[in-house]
Amino acid sequence: MKLFAQHGWGKGDKIDLGLEAGHINGVILGPHDEDPDNLVAFVNRITELPGDPDIMVDPQTYVSLLPNANEGKLPLYPYYHSNLSPRNFSARNVQRFVREALDFQRGLQVSSVISPTIIQESFTDRTSQIALSLAQESIEYWDGITDDDRPLLVAFVFAENCLSSHNEVAEFLDTISLYEVSGFYLVIDRNDAVYSQDFQPDRLCEFLRMIFSLRRGHFEVVCGYCDFLGILYAAVGANAGATGWSQKLRRFNRRRFLPPSGGRQPRDRYSSLPLVNSVFMTELDACQEAGRLRAVKSNTPYDRVFDGRSMPSGVSWPAESATLHHWATLAGAFQNVAGGTIRDRLQILSQMVTQGQALYTDLAGRGITFEVPNGPTHLQSWADALEAFRRDVRI
Repeated sequence: MKLFAQHGWGKGDKIDLGLEAGHINGVILGPHDEDPDNLVAFVNRITELPGDPDIMVDPQTYVSLLPNANEGKLPLYPYYHSNLSPRNFSARNVQRFVREALDFQRGLQVSSVISPTIIQESFTDRTSQIALSLAQESIEYWDGITDDDRPLLVAFVFAENCLSSHNEVAEFLDTISLYEVSGFYLVIDRNDAVYSQDFQPDRLCEFLRMIFSLRRGHFEVVCGYCDFLGILYAAVGANAGATGWSQKLRRFNRRRFLPPSGGRQPRDRYSSLPLVNSVFMTELDACQEAGRLRAVKSNTPYDRVFDGRSMPSGVSWPAESATLHHWATLAGAFQNVAGGTIRDRLQILSQMVTQGQALYTDLAGRGITFEVPNGPTHLQSWADALEAFRRDVRI
């Protein structure tokens, strides 16, 4: 499975360095945080890098329906319309919104184009009807363009609660599985803005089943804002997952696009492959004090700075290094579950989860505690979801 950078505010040289190092295979750009001229220039420059990186643009039209949204740079784009509501999506307007968004991408050196969409609150309400109309219009319009053979990815951004009903997910899958399109760009709007790898097992199982079903139908599946959960998505066959450098770019929550309410600066983090989680540097200090730093390290080229006697929190760990380390960690994890049959991949993933749980237990026995979002809860949720998934698909 490929790993893409989920672009947003504060990119600096991170994407360039990640591509050059081979940790990421491409980028999904977010116009919200880049003005049009800079975005075009960035795309043109990235295309010149070796390795033929994948380049896509998420139109982020879903922001326009959020009340009192922080629209960032989006109003500067010719396809974007502010302050929309469901009643604005007449058949004529849907056609116009689609053509404007896709035509803008046609003028860029992107490898795939992504259709515009809105956030679905349910798979059965008005928002779902609008999202499906945008998808169908995008497919029809792109199919009529004969001088551009780049693939179209139909975007769906849906609230986490959409995954609560097995029957509604199945009906949604039945509908989109009939689309004659290259693939899908899927994003889940998580209920909780708190950064964590946890996911309610029954909902996670439904999403895994969605990915698995679409891949069996030979669709390409790209999962946005997936972070560590991308390891599960890779195991069930997703083609690519994306994650960024900030917590808001690693986990999608619509509150990112609402006016900021203040708050403190995020604390420095470390991505631990053995724990299959991101932990605070102070928690990494506790592991060193207990003589277990080596057990939790991911062993990337970037975390060698912690091999000395200093406490990890006292070592320089700039955002650039932390991001490259995070991507290197996830790229390694994706490789761990790549290849072989679905049964082989799930077995490797289950072993990763079991080993992570054992390590957390060992650390707890040594008096090391983690704040709740950084603890082992997610691993049991993952294990339960995987068990339900195996049962559902009979693996």
